[in-house]
Amino acid sequence: MFSNLFPSSNEREYFKLVAKRPAITNDEFYITHYQNTDITLDTCTRVRRVLCEQLRMCNTIPNDNVAVVYDDIDIVEVCFEIAEEFGITFNNSDFQEIDGTVDSLIRLTQLLI
Repeated sequence: MFSNLFPSSNEREYFKLVAKRPAITNDEFYITHYQNTDITLDTCTRVRRVLCEQLRMCNTIPNDNVAVVYDDIDIVEVCFEIAEEFGITFNNSDFQEIDGTVDSLIRLTQLLI
């Protein structure tokens, strides 16, 4: 969906950074970042899966920013994929809540479920 033939310097830098990270399972991600919140493990897992499948952004952490990694990304397209996964709808006003980070995508998705 969002693949480029020639990755940008931001993309190359991000993927180098992620390659150095220890692999973190969805359970570890949830426990480390969201266990004591109203965010569910299912929401975390499914948002991360969409990002991995659609953007190759696997092994994400909450501060990873889709808009920084992909210069020409349309966050609306990312939200469309997430909405399709969850059977939800993002309204125009919802996009103001998204700063491009994985965290903002997870939190807004949970709110809309």
